[in-house]
Amino acid sequence: MSLNLLAEVKSSDFTNQLTINNVFTSEYGIYKITISNAEYDGGTGDVVDMRIRFMLADGTIITDNDYESARMQQKAEGVKDEDKFQNLGYLYGVVLVGDFDSAGGILYVYNANNSASYTFTSGQGSGGYANSSNRFRSTNQIGILKQANTITGINFTSPSASNNFKADVRVFGMSKS
Repeated sequence: MSLNLLAEVKSSDFTNQLTINNVFTSEYGIYKITISNAEYDGGTGDVVDMRIRFMLADGTIITDNDYESARMQQKAEGVKDEDKFQNLGYLYGVVLVGDFDSAGGILYVYNANNSASYTFTSGQGSGGYANSSNRFRSTNQIGILKQANTITGINFTSPSASNNFKADVRVFGMSKS
């Protein structure tokens, strides 16, 4: 199985959204998305969770409450967080960006462009803080968009308009449909 680079976005400015559309096609059934060099502006002193939403061909970001997600975070101080939810307008991200720059992760997307199936995700990531007791975090995520739509793109969004981030994102086609 080979990887074929389909799209690459390198943020030069901080933003609260990063969008790649018209990248999921019927040619591939599985996509690998790499996120690297993720940073946040530090303005709020809070973490930025690069939440995930999918897009339609016309550029519409799906914000309907049809996402379900679960995420486990292992923290360096020895505790873990297990989060899960149903019926929200986004999926949990694989990248939590704190004030340790260069957070990153890998997200797999399944069945995105298949209008007869839901879209699924799984992924892992890491990030952390220099000035907190919650130092380093590793993350495992799974998710589903409970809509049988033809998904063509992905949108990474911050939980707040004041929590900005930047990152390098690459999308690879991985498995033929």
